[in-house]
Order: sequence, then C-alpha cells, then structure tokens
Amino acid sequence: MKNILYSIILLFGALSATAQSDSTNYEDFFENSLEDFLQIQVTTASKSGDKLSHAPATIYVLTKEKIQLRGYHSLSDLLESIPGVEIQRKSNTETFHAYSIRGIPGIEKFIIMQNGIRISSRLGTPHQVDHNFSVVNAERVEVILGPASALYGVDAFTGIINIIQPIQKDKLTLNANLNYGQYNTKDLNIYAGIGNEEVSYQLNASIYTSDEPFMPDFHEEEYTWYTSNYSKDGSVGLPFDSTVSFPVELKPYETPTTAYNISNNIKFKAFEIGNVINFQSTNTSLGVNPKFSVYRGDALRSYFGSTSFISHQLEKDKWSLKSIFSHQYYELKPESKFINFYSSYSDGYKFSGDNAFKLEEQFTYDFSEKTNLIIGATAEHFDAIASTSDLPAPYNKSIDVDEQQVEYIGTNIIDKFGNDLTIYQDFFHIKYQNYGSYIQLKTNIKEQLFFTIGGRYDYNSRYGGTINPRVGIVYAPSEKLQIKALYSTATLSPSVYKSYKHFGSFRMNSDSTGLTSGFWHLTNPDLKPEKLSTQEVSINYLVHKTIQLTANVYYNQIKNLIVNDITFGETFKGVVIDVVERNINKGSANTYGASFSAVGNFKIGEKHNISPYINYSYTDGDIDGEALLFSAKNTIKSGLDYSSKRLCISLESISRSSSSTIVEGETYSNPSYVLFNSNIQYKPIVNKKYNLALNLKINNLTNLKYYNVPNESSLITFKNTPQDPIKLVFGVVLSI
Repeated sequence: MKNILYSIILLFGALSATAQSDSTNYEDFFENSLEDFLQIQVTTASKSGDKLSHAPATIYVLTKEKIQLRGYHSLSDLLESIPGVEIQRKSNTETFHAYSIRGIPGIEKFIIMQNGIRISSRLGTPHQVDHNFSVVNAERVEVILGPASALYGVDAFTGIINIIQPIQKDKLTLNANLNYGQYNTKDLNIYAGIGNEEVSYQLNASIYTSDEPFMPDFHEEEYTWYTSNYSKDGSVGLPFDSTVSFPVELKPYETPTTAYNISNNIKFKAFEIGNVINFQSTNTSLGVNPKFSVYRGDALRSYFGSTSFISHQLEKDKWSLKSIFSHQYYELKPESKFINFYSSYSDGYKFSGDNAFKLEEQFTYDFSEKTNLIIGATAEHFDAIASTSDLPAPYNKSIDVDEQQVEYIGTNIIDKFGNDLTIYQDFFHIKYQNYGSYIQLKTNIKEQLFFTIGGRYDYNSRYGGTINPRVGIVYAPSEKLQIKALYSTATLSPSVYKSYKHFGSFRMNSDSTGLTSGFWHLTNPDLKPEKLSTQEVSINYLVHKTIQLTANVYYNQIKNLIVNDITFGETFKGVVIDVVERNINKGSANTYGASFSAVGNFKIGEKHNISPYINYSYTDGDIDGEALLFSAKNTIKSGLDYSSKRLCISLESISRSSSSTIVEGETYSNPSYVLFNSNIQYKPIVNKKYNLALNLKINNLTNLKYYNVPNESSLITFKNTPQDPIKLVFGVVLSI
C-alpha cells in the first residue's frame, strides 16, 4: 500500500509541476452538444447511414472522446456500461467472463464486428471477450440490443457490437498508450496510420499482461483451503466426501492473464484488405473452489482468432455494389489445460478448431434521398473440429483428425483377467454450408415518419431453412422527440460446440473386471435452432439541448430453448453410465424489462464542462416457469464526466441487485453491491505537433469485497465467485 500511495504522490506532483504549461490546441471532450450527438451517422442498424436518433434499433454509441475520458481499454469494460448488459466476471472456466443481454445469457448469442466485418467466432465456439478485443483507438463503438438476424443472419440473437476504427486520411498519425499498474499489469496500445483519400495503411496493436491479484489475501474465507491446506502440504479434496484429502504436486499460486489484439488495414481506392488477430489466455482455476482445483501458472485456457478479408465497393450515382470475401479461424490452443477434480488432478487438455469462409454481395439502390433498398446474398462454408473430450496429452495438430489415436482418460488400464480396457476417443470433424439472402426497404414516408421493413432467409445444410423478418417505425415530430416501435426476430444456430461436445471419465469398477463411470456429457447432433422474437418501444426526448431523457420497454420470447437434460443408466462405449447429460431443445423462455436514462451536458463558463448520467434497468422473466438466471432484476449505472482546460475526470458506478444461478440442483444468489470505478487524465502538453497526457485508472475504487454468480453448474465451482480488489493503473498517452 505504501508503494501505491507513493506512486500517487509522484503522479500528482508531476501534474502540479506542469500545471502552468499553456495550451493552444486543446481537444475538448465536450465539443459536441447532445443535439449534435443525436445527429451522428451510425451504420450498424441498417447497413447504411442513419442518424442516431432515427436508426431503426435500440442503439448505444460511445465515441472516442467518451472511451478515452472513461479509460475504457477492453471491450468488457465498455460493455459493462451499457444498459441491459450484465457481466459475471471470472465466473466461467471456458469464457472467463459470462455475459447476459436483457436477461438472456450466452457469449455466443451476440456478434462482435470491426468496421462491419465479424471478428467473433462464426461457429458459436466459446471464447473470451475481454482485453483480446481492444477499443483504445476506436473512432466509436456501436452497440445494438435486440435480434438482428434479418440483416446479419443466424447468431445475431441478442445484439451486435461494431467497433469502428478510424479511416486514415492524414499523412501520418501515431498514438502510443502505455500503462503499468498493480499486480504487474502492463497494457500497451499503439496506433499508426499513413495515407490520403485514395491510399492508406493502418496498424492497431494492443498487448495486455497481468499477474492478477493474489486472491487468498483479499478473500480469506473463500480461500481458506488454499491457505490452510494446499499451500502447506499440497493437499486437495473430493466434492462428495469432505473427510477425504490427498496430496498433489505443490506449486506456487499463479493466475496470469495474457491478451493481444492486432489489426492491419490497407485501402487502395475501392479496394480494402484487412486482418484482425485476437488472443487471450486465462487461468482455468479462476471461479473454482481451491479445494478442488490447482491454481498453477500453467493451467491456462488460450483462445486464438484470426479474421482476414478483402472487399470492393463499386459506386454509381444511385446504386452501389459491395463485395466481401472473408476467412476466419478460431482455435482453442492445444496446450490449454486444466488441473482439477475432473482430471483427477492430473493434466487435462482440450482442443477445438474452426475454419469459416464467407462471400457476401450487397446491392444498394437509392430511389431518392428518402427511399433506400438493400438486397444481399451470402454463401458460407464451415469446417470444424468439435471441442474434444478431456485429453491426457495435447492434441497433435500435425496428424489428421481421423488418425488421432488417443484414449479416454481412465481407460488405459488392464483388468484382472489381463484384458486391455483402452477405449479410443471420438473426434468429430464437421463440415457444412449456409446460404442466405436478405432484403430491406427503408423510406421516409412523411417528413416525420421513418419506416424500415426487411427479412432474411437462410438455408443451413445441418438443420434446414429459417426466416427472420423485421419492422421498424420511427416517428420524429421534432429534433427533440423521437419514438421508435420495433419488431424483429432472430435464429441461434445450434453450434458445433453444443451439438458435439462430450466429456467425462471412466474408471475401473470395484471388482477390477471392467469399466464404470459416474458421469458423461454426450453429443446431440439433432439439435434445432433457438428462435427469438422481440417487440420494443423507446422514446427519446431532448430538454433544452442539455438533457437527454430516454425510456425503453421490451419483451422477448424464446422457443426451442437449448438446455441440459439428465438421464440415468445409459450406455456409452459399452459402459453403463450413472448420469448422462446432453443438450436438447426443450421449453421456452420469456424476458421483459425496461430502462430509463437521463444524460446531461453542461458548460460552466468557458473552461468547465460536466456530463452527469444515470440509467435504471429492470429485467425479469422466466425459463419454463422458473426464475431467470445470471441476471439482476434491478441495475443502476451512473456517473459523472468532468472536463476543464487540461483535466478530465470520470467517476462511474454500477449498483446491481442479486443474480441467481443453479449449482447441482440448488439455487444460489450473490449479494447486491455498488461498485465504483474512476479515471483521471491530465494533459500537460497540447500543441499542433503532439499531445501528451497522463492517466490514472482505478477499478473498484472503494476496495469493495463483492461477488458474482458462477456461470457453470458444477460441484467444484464457488457458489459465489470472489471478485478483484482495488486496482490502480498509471498511463502515458502520446499522440503525434
């Protein structure tokens, strides 16, 4: 703590020493009024330009000024500020954080794009959404809540996030954002761009590493077993017998996080070529009770994704044709492993790999300034190796999937009669295609009435055809008042992961004459898509150009819900399994809610600006008559952004009521909490050649001890997942 205080004193001493420096070109964070903000052109809602106030969707936009002022670096930080989005941090060993949007959980249910190109997994493969998706140098981020399959196809289920990177039109631009903080946290971000209106090149790179907090020091009770047992003799336990413990290899507590995000973009007249790479590696024990898992530095789950594309835009007076070809590869790295009760405290490995190819043609015709027609078609080919069962050694990528000879854990044994009981694993190599076509008509019927109608048809070689319509009406009697009525549907394809994942273990039976097993999760290749329909109404009103009031209500209905089903006494590989779990289509879910927000933007004299904001969200519903999981009923997100000539301060809070989860048939809820974060930025040097800024980001400002709920139904997880203590990160930003 002394080192922290000393660092703060040094920082603010430096600020004071430079406070007299003059500025001739200060970039005001509040340059635009709220009225100007509502005129921002957004592209995600209809694949063509719309004023934010007229876009046929519930859409939130964070500009680069707000992103910088609040110190958002990762996409997870930004999304947590959006009404209706809830994040259970460090609560899932596969995806690290767990996301819910309007009461519907699932990281595979929303799409992440960069400049309109999808960069999240196209096959719904679990992956992480955190520092591997950087927003540091984004021009803006557009977040749409609600289904969008009418334009974007299957999987645009609960929302779309579009990270808009800047278009380089200057000769040379360089930005460096360098940060260091507690827990040996390093966060480096670099942007470089050069070009003009016809030719340009951009590079955007972010690297994040952190040792992460030593949680036994902050959450003593939850980590009692680690402190009293494992750290002394290396002993671990069994979840079904509290009296039994046995020793494993003793190693230091380590939970490192590593992430990077690199994008390259080249534009030459009508052509554009780009590539986006993202990677994140996190510890597989986080969120797991240390009695049943080993917190070692090599127990990591690592995801790698790469998206490459080439596009061409042909434009004439009234029409345009855009062609895009893209390839995406996502991989759960072979060296990913876990060490817990399910692997008998030995090294357990997994692997999955996805290839996706997509060709899209989009034709746009402008009948007039008021009427616009879009017609598009897509063809996609998918080639996936489904998530493997638990492997005793890393998957060998140099050998074809059909030639893998790996036994199921626990079968490499000989019974008392000398019989070899080895059972070799099933590996699922899945290939399929998806063909889609869509149409959308957008027109300004009257000066104050905007109408959007469209729909999309997709045919998938795995599960057949789906249709998703969409209707949007925006009534804007003035620039101050807009009323939106929206209806849309979406389809969530049954991912290869959900259809073909299988895991479990075998063991010798009690008389050493064969194998037995207590649990397996088995495949179900016959899953059908989930269906979502949404109706919503929103009202936006601008008061005296300085206060914006917004209200939104929605109702979601999901059919063909994919859930886990339990059966008993089935046979797998000739062995009777006590409990079998598999995904099936069963039942329905309903979620409904409302949000109310107020945003102010005030100038005090010529040198001071303040922007207070508050949003209240209500979320409720049921899953087959049972309460919603992973979703707080009441959430308040509020804050205050302040800017003077050189100093910017942001303070934000998240107040969340309890969320619930079910672990082994029992319902658990986390306590409600109020969390504060802040960001301070000071600019000692600002001129025409370069800008220099000093930054201090503080997460969990009050050092609150709080909890999220786990996103897994497991014997070994925490019933409430401990969250991080206070974290201070210092930064220097240089722009040329």
